Amino acid sequence: MNYKVIVAATLALAASGAAYWQFKMLHPAHDGNPPSVTDASADVAPAAASAAAAPETYPIDSSTTAELLPQLEHSDPVLGTVIQSLIGTAAFTRWVRQDQIAQRIVVTVDALGRSAPAFEQRLLRFVGGTFRVDGDELRATIAPDNAARYQPLMMLLATTDVHTAYREYTRLYPLLQSAWQALGYSDGHFNDRLVAVIDLLLATPDVAPPIELQRPGVMYVYADPKLEALSSGQKILLRVGREHAAQIRNRLRELRALVTTGHGAPAASPALR
Repeated sequence: MNYKVIVAATLALAASGAAYWQFKMLHPAHDGNPPSVTDASADVAPAAASAAAAPETYPIDSSTTAELLPQLEHSDPVLGTVIQSLIGTAAFTRWVRQDQIAQRIVVTVDALGRSAPAFEQRLLRFVGGTFRVDGDELRATIAPDNAARYQPLMMLLATTDVHTAYREYTRLYPLLQSAWQALGYSDGHFNDRLVAVIDLLLATPDVAPPIELQRPGVMYVYADPKLEALSSGQKILLRVGREHAAQIRNRLRELRALVTTGHGAPAASPALR
């Protein structure tokens, strides 16, 4: 299924959330009651319309397999087995949070297109290590050697079999759509959201280093207001390094071609709204 692509891409994106915390805040604060996966859409008003009321822009045909799948609440073993077979036992154990997997995939993808990173609901564990910054309190930049932290994830991304992943995605897509609806997005379709997030990530500016940071208070922010206004996923693409970001974009283009057309010819991205 698309899980190897999603897992591999988010291994290079969402799993770098540790760097995001270190970049944004020296001491991450929690209110003591982290939201559950089922609360992940709290910052987005759930739609009132039924799924049938919204036509799919990029439909996924899973009609021949939907009846063979478990109910969403019993789907973790199936999804876990598939992910493990695609990325290997070691990577699965190291990176993947193994409860409410379908819900976490949906939230992770959605959050990459929003300002809030949804750390508590992420599918993947933190990449670890220390976010590297050059400079001082008055003027800082992302250190060039920070990109090395993501090399294991990039190796996993490079070995992804996109077409095998896509075949599994179409087979297990009803579970993702069920998770999407269960989280409150009752008038939409997860595949359409996936495409929209991919388009947003592909539109991330290609910024030549050094990328300047500011620290007006506890939090580091991008010195350029246009960069600071980007989504959480776009900011991650800036942090992983220019070369890694280019590799991720290439795989995202392959993924987009498959989930929009069903075959590998590149599909043009519509203009962002």
